[in-house]
Amino acid sequence: MKISEIFLSIQGEGTRTGELCVFFRLFGCGFGCYYCDTKYAADENYKEYSVGELVDIAKSYGVNLVEITGGEPLEQIDTPLLARKLVKNGFSVLLETNGSRDISAMPKNVVKIVDVKLPWVGQKEHFYYENLNFLGKNDELKFVIDGEKGYEWAKNFVENHDIPCKIIFSPIAEKIEPKILAEKIISDKLNVRFGLQIHKILWGNKRGV
Repeated sequence: MKISEIFLSIQGEGTRTGELCVFFRLFGCGFGCYYCDTKYAADENYKEYSVGELVDIAKSYGVNLVEITGGEPLEQIDTPLLARKLVKNGFSVLLETNGSRDISAMPKNVVKIVDVKLPWVGQKEHFYYENLNFLGKNDELKFVIDGEKGYEWAKNFVENHDIPCKIIFSPIAEKIEPKILAEKIISDKLNVRFGLQIHKILWGNKRGV
C-alpha cells in the first residue's frame, strides 16, 4: 500500500475527539478541494508497505484506535483488507473518505466518516448516494461549511435525505466564523453535531499531528 505518512496524535475531530489515535495517511486523491490541508498526500513521495507491515506498525504504538485517512484511502484496493486485519487484531478502526467511493466493502464495525462535499469546492456531482444505505448509527456524515451558502446547502441535504448516522457540521474558520455556524445550528434547531478541528487549534496546519 502507498502511504504518505504514519503518526501518533490525538483525534482532532468527530465523535472520538481527544482520544489517542494512530493515523495511516494513504497516498492519492483525485479531488482538488480548495481548502484541502493535506495536498501533500497527492503530490509528494510515498512509501510502500504490505498490509501485514502496517498492522505490525499499529501494534508498535500500543494504542487501540487507528484511523485510515488520506488523500482518499478508498482509491487503494487493499484498504478494506487493511481495515479487516486491524479489526481482527483488536483495533478500533476509523475510515475517513471523501464520499465519492463505494464504502460497502468496509467491515460494518469500522466507523465510516464520510464527507459530503459542497458542490463548488472542487468536485461537482461526486457524492455516491448509495453510501447512505451502508451507514450505521456509529458512522459519521461530515459537512465542511465555507459560509452561509454552504450552510444552507448542507442543511437542505440533511433535511431531504434519510441519514441513519451522526451528522457533523465543521466550519472552515477562514470562510465562516465558528461562532456564526454554531449560532445558525442553534437558531434552526438542526439535529447535527458542531465540530472543530482541535488539532489545528493546538498546532495550526503542521504535518504529523
